Amino acid sequence: MTTRLLYLLYAVLATTVLIAFEGTGGEGDTIYHYLYAQYAPQHPELFFDHWAKPLYVLIACPFAQLGFIGVKILNVILVLSTLHLTHLTAKHWNLSPSWLTVLLLIFSPLYFILTFSGLTEPMFAFFLILATFLWLKKRWFWSLLIISFLPYVRSEGLFFIAIFGVTAITRGKWKLLPTLVFGSIIYGLAGIPIHHDFLWVFSKVPYAKMSSTYGQGTAFHFVEQLLYVIGIPFYILFWLGGVHWIWKALRGKIHIEQTFIIYGGVVVFILAHSVFWYWGIFNSMGLKRVLIAIIPYLSLIALFGYHFALQLWPRRRWIKTVFSSLAIAYIVVFPFTSNPASVDIPVDLECTPKQKIAQKIAATISKQHPNKRIVTADVYFCEIMEIDCFDTEEKVTLRQDLLDELTPNDIVIWENWFAVIEQGISNELLNQHPNLQLIDTHFKNGPDHPPIHFNIYTVK
Repeated sequence: MTTRLLYLLYAVLATTVLIAFEGTGGEGDTIYHYLYAQYAPQHPELFFDHWAKPLYVLIACPFAQLGFIGVKILNVILVLSTLHLTHLTAKHWNLSPSWLTVLLLIFSPLYFILTFSGLTEPMFAFFLILATFLWLKKRWFWSLLIISFLPYVRSEGLFFIAIFGVTAITRGKWKLLPTLVFGSIIYGLAGIPIHHDFLWVFSKVPYAKMSSTYGQGTAFHFVEQLLYVIGIPFYILFWLGGVHWIWKALRGKIHIEQTFIIYGGVVVFILAHSVFWYWGIFNSMGLKRVLIAIIPYLSLIALFGYHFALQLWPRRRWIKTVFSSLAIAYIVVFPFTSNPASVDIPVDLECTPKQKIAQKIAATISKQHPNKRIVTADVYFCEIMEIDCFDTEEKVTLRQDLLDELTPNDIVIWENWFAVIEQGISNELLNQHPNLQLIDTHFKNGPDHPPIHFNIYTVK
């Protein structure tokens, strides 16, 4: 009964956000993933784009035809399914109350915020916990089949191909190991008409380079950022769950699936991203949102931690009652407290200040310069102006090598993030360009956001 009420609570909260807020869960990748899914029917090659993630594009495509709200609805469905499967997994291990995992997931700040985005993490989390649940129910073939397609939702699926492969070996399921390459075989064959290469699934990986445009950071970056993903009460229970595994290991009572899949999956995932960010390789950005991909596992470990805490007072029922009551209350209240790791309503759910300025710019351009080709590095303009960003007659990316190929039919929109960071184009460069004329500029700075700068140019 409690679990059903929590599902209903989440459905009500999600529906309210869908109706009341127009945010996109960010400004970059979230928009791009949506656009790939929306325009894939017009450009079939987008179904086989490694960056966009082929399986994500395939599943999100029909939802994206409804507009950006379509991919948000898809993510809500995926999250509801993830809540249920995580609850069933906890129930399989007789962890009571199994509904605590649902509570942790609903009130995990960043997970809730990024549900209303076009990002791939919620889909990855769903398929990961689905495969895990099927494995526990001895549906080994179907579990490994799903895992084989996981890299086509997010590249980290490769980690879990290895993890489930090791688990299969420990369980004596050697004959099922070829199932783990099934997804790559299917996509390799399906992509031949586009890439003319069966091995495109490996050769076209955009992250396979020993460098990063975004620099590098500290070794414990993701361990620290986890706090801002799941919040303080969840974070505390998670680390108690780690202590719980050590305690069981010392007593020789470890469980293979819990150890290899759940704990092993979390350790490998965080360790790999930490190494990538520390060494500045594989184009890592150090984004904390990637941790959403393993959030079902994090909640299960937190539930182990909850049980471990209760075991510290085996004969003190009143202490258990007080601890449980305080823990549950803190989980529910935390996202609404004044805290850097909590949900800031409406800031986190509404369009960003930069997007609001972009909306005004787009309205002006549509009115004063209709039917002009847009040249910009910020794909949000494609979303709000309903431009096919994969049609070079409607939009081209602002790049240095294209500056001398602009025509009088172009409107150039420069902004101080994607144009600078992604393309290396400064406003000074455009101001000095002999064929560009500055017609408008927007600048805004504030205590709650970095400087926002737009320049709009026509081509002479």
